[in-house]
Amino acid sequence: MEQFLSCGCCVYKATKGKKQGANNRGFNISATAVMAVALAIIVAANYFTNLYANSINAVMTVAVAADTETDTDEWKDLAYRISDEGMVLMENKENTLPLKSDTKVNLLGYYAYNPVYSGSGSGQVSASDSISIVSSLESSGFEINPALEESGIYAPVKEDEAKVKAGEEGVGFMAASLAVNEAGIDSYTGDISFDKLAEYSDTAIVVIGRSGSEGADLTSYEEGDYLELSKNEQDLLESARAGFDKLIVVVDSGNAMQMGWVDEYDVDAVIWSGLPGPYGFEALGQILNGTVNPSGKLPDTWVYDSDSNPANENFVEQAADNAQNRYYVDYVEGIYVGYKWYETACAEEAVITNTHTQEVFDYKDYESIVAYPFGYGLSYTSFEQEITGGSITDKGSLNAADSYTIDVTVTNTGDVAGKTPVQLYVTVPYTDYDQENGVEKAAVSLVNYEKTEILEPGG
Repeated sequence: MEQFLSCGCCVYKATKGKKQGANNRGFNISATAVMAVALAIIVAANYFTNLYANSINAVMTVAVAADTETDTDEWKDLAYRISDEGMVLMENKENTLPLKSDTKVNLLGYYAYNPVYSGSGSGQVSASDSISIVSSLESSGFEINPALEESGIYAPVKEDEAKVKAGEEGVGFMAASLAVNEAGIDSYTGDISFDKLAEYSDTAIVVIGRSGSEGADLTSYEEGDYLELSKNEQDLLESARAGFDKLIVVVDSGNAMQMGWVDEYDVDAVIWSGLPGPYGFEALGQILNGTVNPSGKLPDTWVYDSDSNPANENFVEQAADNAQNRYYVDYVEGIYVGYKWYETACAEEAVITNTHTQEVFDYKDYESIVAYPFGYGLSYTSFEQEITGGSITDKGSLNAADSYTIDVTVTNTGDVAGKTPVQLYVTVPYTDYDQENGVEKAAVSLVNYEKTEILEPGG
């Protein structure tokens, strides 16, 4: 069964699975801490602005005493748990995942053997003791076809060798390489021809990687869009789809890529790993074999065409007239960043032409533009979320000085244990005053969220 929870124009696809006995966990949820799903509330805009800012500050601010000793194992465990709960299962057709732990797999793609652990610039992390994708899968029981690594087609390019060396010597500023280093399809010959690979296993896991950095924009139109698949990546997915029964893709990227290729190549399952740092990939193998039930949700909107993003209009070369060889970006999208743009444009039934490409986007046709919405992510079980009470339900309006509660019951309706976030979205009224004075408000806004503990199936 596939469930849908509506929020504005978006559709959150829940997980697939058979319904069985429910395990109920009730939440008495404070408006200053934890919230519910897909609820439209009439409320003062300044209340939610302050609420959200305070919540972020509370999460991001940690006081540490000067004489506190660092427990390395504790921090590694934290990094693992962040990836455990942060990686997102984006696609899982016909319950392709999880795989059995002893499954033989063909691990394909340059970035399967040369992962992008972090951003570049001052965000570069040490790779000297990192957990690789290969070691993650092997420690989770998977058998990886050795012929692919032995072939040498995934040998690291000079830029990646330099990053590894820098990581071993100490963290420092590293410029980003925006090259896509995927091997050409004509490299797959002999023992690594697709016929030979299929004899080893009917399952392929392809890793697609993208870097990013401060101080460097992504590639321009003339150079090819960095958020699209390269020609070599397209060829790899096409051949993998034709050669294997199961095709799983891991997106190792801090950027939200264009996602039309999932349907084009009929990809069975997609996991977004993000950039997990040196230790986070430990979670990947355990998600693939089901030891970990994924519970992450997307922090970005993933679209079919990045030209539908209003930020696209900002990226033209703008040279400063008061400094030589200096450039700037004039940001004009205002509050309409990410999901707030797509939800509002859909609600307004906007039809807009991109001035760079002359493409026309009809935003009321939401599902033709947005591939995976903000806040979306699958699980190996299914959940029902219901608002069952709270002080907010009997009030026609809210006072910014007061505190309110919402009671939400989350039920695991599937057959495996799992956890899921509870998300609260609000719609504020767009008044005559707003219209007369040009006040801009997004159609929906996420004001808070909280994840459940692990919920067991059944009673």
